[in-house]
Amino acid sequence: MKMDVKKIKIKAFIMLSLYTGLNGYAQTGINMDRKPFKTAFLNKGANPLIQYKTLEINPVNLFVQDKPWSDRSVQIQLELKVTEKDKKFSTFLWYYSEVNNPPQNYPQAFGKYAYGLEISKQQDVQLVVDELNLENPFFINLGHDAIIGDLTVNFKESVDVMGASLDGKPSKYDSYADYQLGLSENGQQETLSFSSVDFNEGRGSLKWKDYEIKILYYDMKLLQLVVSKSKR
Repeated sequence: MKMDVKKIKIKAFIMLSLYTGLNGYAQTGINMDRKPFKTAFLNKGANPLIQYKTLEINPVNLFVQDKPWSDRSVQIQLELKVTEKDKKFSTFLWYYSEVNNPPQNYPQAFGKYAYGLEISKQQDVQLVVDELNLENPFFINLGHDAIIGDLTVNFKESVDVMGASLDGKPSKYDSYADYQLGLSENGQQETLSFSSVDFNEGRGSLKWKDYEIKILYYDMKLLQLVVSKSKR
């Protein structure tokens, strides 16, 4: 049986093109097609340990208050612990059914991932784990890192300055809070500062290189940020 060498070469070329094309698409288009990881619906109380990529996720305790005693009481609270290699992260994710004061404090960032809750109409709860991306708001706890691509954002410090104005002169603010963010990318590092006065007066935005970090919410141990990059 004779084999058509030209046809074989054409088929081989097509297969090679498909392979390299799909392989390239999988690399460059990963953020477009990537879907967040979602757990099965969690049960009240303790839930089984979850292994996801390099993460060990422990939904320690799910608390659900079926009938909140007020419109400002938390309806759902998940105690969460995460281990990645030698790093450990623990937090509480809160869901308020009536008002956002304080706000629902997720997605919370730890490393390159963000952790949040998804609540169904039947009040079933899922834990959602997603990679951090530019333009998407996230919460970060004091002392922790958020990694977006090559950029690392660290909530370094918060200081409550009581009984003083920002510049030492008479002011409507008799106390304020100072915050520090550590930024690093490809060996370059910088520390940026802002105060609660800046935030209250509409200056809650920091810039470094071609990044802009907007502060959406703050308290002494929790910030909500969104990171964007200027288009060239």
